Amino acid sequence: MDYGYKYGVVVSVTDIEDGDRVRVYIKGEDPADYKVNDIPYAFPLLPKHLFVKPQVGEKVIVFRQSDKSSDDRLYIGPIISQPDKLGSDTLAPDAFLKGGIMSPGVAPSTIPENKGLQPDPSDIALFGRGSTDIIQKKNEIQIRAGKSVDLKKFNRNNLTYVQVKNDPTTGKGQINIVSDNVNFLSHSSSIKFNLCDPEKLITDDEFQKVLKEAQQLPLGNKLVEYLELQRKAFASHVHAYPGLPPDATQNEVKNYLNYDLTKVLSQNFRCN
Repeated sequence: MDYGYKYGVVVSVTDIEDGDRVRVYIKGEDPADYKVNDIPYAFPLLPKHLFVKPQVGEKVIVFRQSDKSSDDRLYIGPIISQPDKLGSDTLAPDAFLKGGIMSPGVAPSTIPENKGLQPDPSDIALFGRGSTDIIQKKNEIQIRAGKSVDLKKFNRNNLTYVQVKNDPTTGKGQINIVSDNVNFLSHSSSIKFNLCDPEKLITDDEFQKVLKEAQQLPLGNKLVEYLELQRKAFASHVHAYPGLPPDATQNEVKNYLNYDLTKVLSQNFRCN
């Protein structure tokens, strides 16, 4: 007789052999006074190429070939009821399932402040537990971070994202990189930074070093503005007598000499 599936609660995610296994307590099958290490491991059904590991307290679906306790347990999950609970859903993960003890909350898509948080029905998306996601539209890919603080209100102020688009009608594409700070960093530059921290890639301290030591990129329009002043000063300046400096009271020269060169530098774009 086929065993089918049962719902269970994750009680441990520790696997010292890195098999991505978890221990799942199944009510009515495992003893109520269980010890964590006595609960059998459950192996993930998702392939290793896609990493989604449930956390302690979350519910999963457990499969087994038969009702024999010696058979392997296989799991898929976690069970998340609604998109605003992607961080963790331990209170009402089974709200849409028979036997769920709580009803689902208000549909997030009906809340105006949520507009932009979730993909369109025709999109393909990959969500993180927090503010990140990757959304694939028909001719566009969005990689986003900071989309929301609580998954309930879309960040309309300083969302960080990379947008890769192609317009099939013109055959032309565009890439937009949007953030508070944009840094173009090379491992081979003479200005060295630690860009390969095993946990954060760039640590908070190293980021402060980047802000201090990386070169600010010039703003093209401001640079042209300064060069125009230079050209006018060069072309029209006069000397009181041969060998003397140019007349500094002349408007063209005065505007050139008094130009604030810091206006040429971007405060948010840097490179090394």
